[in-house]
Amino acid sequence: MRADLEELLDSLILLHQWKRALLEGFARSLVDKRYYLKTGDIDRLAEAVADDNALFELIDTIDYEIGSARDRMIALTGMGSGGIEELLNTSAGPKAAVLFEIRAAVGIVLRNASIEHDELIRGMEKVSLKIMSDADALSAHLRLDFFDR
Repeated sequence: MRADLEELLDSLILLHQWKRALLEGFARSLVDKRYYLKTGDIDRLAEAVADDNALFELIDTIDYEIGSARDRMIALTGMGSGGIEELLNTSAGPKAAVLFEIRAAVGIVLRNASIEHDELIRGMEKVSLKIMSDADALSAHLRLDFFDR
């Protein structure tokens, strides 16, 4: 494989490793968030959810860099996206295998985190509905108290 393409492949491996590490951290944080929700620690839950924004921005930046590296590979080889995959499969050797393995791991982490995230959202919605119901009940009680005087 040409040196310039190998350098881009190395970059892709590092970017995917970084993305995987960030996503694994996010997956672990989902467990914490579910604990905060379960224990009623809404302040810590809100803080943890707010922290995710910076993480997602960083992951978006990594995805942009991954896309840029792939685009540079496409430009250097004159192949389409499918051609790059084939080139990696046929001539990149062990490094391509590492890249494919990391990409597969990223997919698994994403699927599992998505399931955890959906469960967290359902739990948060239940709490939100309960809070709104309690607020409505309190409001109705206060109105009745006001008129009973």
